[in-house]
Amino acid sequence: MSTTHANIQQLTPLSASPPETPTLYEWVALIQQDPAQARKLIIAITVRNNIQGLLADPALTISMQDYNEAQRLLAAAKADRLRD
Repeated sequence: MSTTHANIQQLTPLSASPPETPTLYEWVALIQQDPAQARKLIIAITVRNNIQGLLADPALTISMQDYNEAQRLLAAAKADRLRD
C-alpha cells in the first residue's frame, strides 16, 4: 500500500490548520490544546520524511526534533509542578 499526499491528509484532519511543519512553540501549544491532533500531525510528518528519504525537506526533520523537544519540555514542567 503506497502512501500518497491524500492519504497523509486523511491522517491529519486539521480543524484550525496548524502549519505543515510546526516550530517548537507551535508544538508546545498544539500538544497542550489538542494532543490527539498533535500526534496525528507528527505521524504524518514522519511518514512524509520517510517517503522522501534523503531528498526530504529539512523542515520536516527540524519539526520532528521540535516535537520531541516540546514533549520533553512539557514532561519537565509537569514533573516540576508535581515536585512543588
